[in-house]
Amino acid sequence: MARQRHRILLLLALAVALAPPGRALAADPPAAPGPLTPVPPVAPAPLTPVAPADGARLDAGWSVRFQVQTTAPGDVRVIISRASATDADGLLLQGDAVDLGYASPNRLAPSIYEWAAPAGDAFLHRPGTYYWQAFTVVGPTGAGRLGVAGPVQAFDVALPASARARGRIPRAIGRARDGASFELNLRGVPAAIDPPRFARLVGITARRWGLRRHGTTSAVPGVRDGRSVVGFGTRLKSGALGEELEYVLRTYRQRRTCYAGICSAAGPRTLVSSRVVERDVVIDSRVAWEEGPEYPSGDQYDLETVLIHELGHFAGNRRHATRCDQSSPMIDTIFNGEWWRTPGDAFVVCPTPQGTGQVSAAGLRPARRAGRLVTRQIVVGELVRAE
Repeated sequence: MARQRHRILLLLALAVALAPPGRALAADPPAAPGPLTPVPPVAPAPLTPVAPADGARLDAGWSVRFQVQTTAPGDVRVIISRASATDADGLLLQGDAVDLGYASPNRLAPSIYEWAAPAGDAFLHRPGTYYWQAFTVVGPTGAGRLGVAGPVQAFDVALPASARARGRIPRAIGRARDGASFELNLRGVPAAIDPPRFARLVGITARRWGLRRHGTTSAVPGVRDGRSVVGFGTRLKSGALGEELEYVLRTYRQRRTCYAGICSAAGPRTLVSSRVVERDVVIDSRVAWEEGPEYPSGDQYDLETVLIHELGHFAGNRRHATRCDQSSPMIDTIFNGEWWRTPGDAFVVCPTPQGTGQVSAAGLRPARRAGRLVTRQIVVGELVRAE
């Protein structure tokens, strides 16, 4: 009897040990889980500038690639401005804009849109602080509306100190004429030009060509009076911004024949020498000039560039360089908004713009107007030497 009771207890213990977990815990049900706190998704920025970084320093004269990351719908565009002011929509003001580009997706990273500003764009040659911004345009071409405007980023265009130095004009560009002098007329200086600034500019430019400014005068440039004068005037060839005039005395040799004791010169004449007895430089006073040190705007011509060119003729360099030779100031034509101050500080659009070309999609660049740079010889006397 005791053995049977012991056996029953062992069977009961084994049954409890082999019972399913659910049954064992049935008397102690788990607590109900609490409510879950939803985590809001993190929305990516609509337009994230990638390059150039805010405050970047860029070397003048080189192409720059503007990049932005976005998944926003619409066409992506990049605007470059002289000022950081924005309108009510947060977009840089169109009136301050200097360039506008259309960005396209990068082939390897489609969410990266980029636009490469060509090295020929004027703002990349004009030192200063600029601002750029990417934005999207949604809708059909010509009737689109602003989608998203990204943050405004700043960058600096800087010119190396070596490019700013006003040293002697390199011999490869033209020869100097050491010791030659002229007088300066300040009476005809336009009201928009500061006479002391003009005088300093003429003096610096003259030294670069080995010339010497010898005082001031009331003599009018462009008038044959035996005095070499530099100054402003209105008596120029049509379309000329500046003109260097050379008054020349020519000497010829001609064969002399005698008959019956009477001698005379006959036959063709041979030029022996051509001597310049006076040189004048006339700058058109009716033109909108930038006297410096700022650079010319789109509707101005650069006064220093024209002085460098015409005094280069004064120094004896009569030949003109080709229009696309940006290493030389002796090109025969310059357009508004262009300049040549040193070999490293020059901006000349090449090839030559035609008519009102070089206008960006936003119409930010004004019509191009050519101004000629002229040198002209005027024969004031001829001597014939019979031999």
